[in-house]
Amino acid sequence: IMQSTYLYFTGYMWDTTSQKEALVRAIKIAKEYNTKIVFDVADPFAVNRSKEDFLKIIKDDVDFVLANFEEAKSMTGKTEKFEVINAMMELNPNGVVKDGGNGSYIYGNGIIHEIPVNKVEVVDTTGAGDMYAAGVIYGLARGFDLVRTGRIASYASAKTVENIGPRLEF
Repeated sequence: IMQSTYLYFTGYMWDTTSQKEALVRAIKIAKEYNTKIVFDVADPFAVNRSKEDFLKIIKDDVDFVLANFEEAKSMTGKTEKFEVINAMMELNPNGVVKDGGNGSYIYGNGIIHEIPVNKVEVVDTTGAGDMYAAGVIYGLARGFDLVRTGRIASYASAKTVENIGPRLEF
């Protein structure tokens, strides 16, 4: 963590006491060493289990947050697409709200960028969110602008859903 550019974790990693303790320590180390923190909310059920903790982490500790539309609705209590996105921006000024086959919305510096979906034949959505997160982290780590970062993430996710399982075929 001390030598990393990014610390990435998901809401799934917040389910047990030992996981929470490890993440609290990891976040503290990351902040001490100026390692950027990326948090993927992960699942509406995870939000329902740990909403108050997630809200605090997103507001106080995270540099970039990822959520899908359902997770973001649960986090914000809003239902209309742009109300949800704006509420997420109030929680954290940098992030993305994914909306499945409708594309995604990546935001920073008070600007929302709509990222179109890559049209592919969907075979299996397993791993699509994880691959999207990987694309975001790749773009951020390379210093790409948010639009390019979002397009990379969308493309990587699209390539994943063309296959059975979470791995890309080469």
